[in-house]
Amino acid sequence: MGRCNLLVPGAMVAEVLAYSVPEPAGGPDWLLGQLFWHGSPLPCIDLECMATGTPAASSSRRRLLVLKRVDSVRHGEFLVMLVQGSPRLTHVRPDNLEPDPNGLHGTGIAAAVRLDGGPAVIPDFAAMDRLLNDLQPA
Repeated sequence: MGRCNLLVPGAMVAEVLAYSVPEPAGGPDWLLGQLFWHGSPLPCIDLECMATGTPAASSSRRRLLVLKRVDSVRHGEFLVMLVQGSPRLTHVRPDNLEPDPNGLHGTGIAAAVRLDGGPAVIPDFAAMDRLLNDLQPA
């Protein structure tokens, strides 16, 4: 994300891909389209747009993060999220993580935090799954 770091459990990350334009799929602005990964179409989302209504700024540092879905029962086991820069492992401890009441809040964001003094968000994967499931027929 352009405004802050994205904090996700490493166990949810399946792969980091170079940016490629997703195939249009129709839907809200935060749904960038579909990306084919290992032969399966995956929804590609812009979390910053989901939270704020404004698409993430274009950057040469864009990457696509393939994540395991929380609710994989209905529509596939993975989703793709637009990120800026390369992900890195970070150890989260009680002494380097604190709530950030002034951080980015909105749909798809479970919490805004400060990690090692910098802004970060924890995605609300259950909310993202509900929104994606609402877009697809049962």
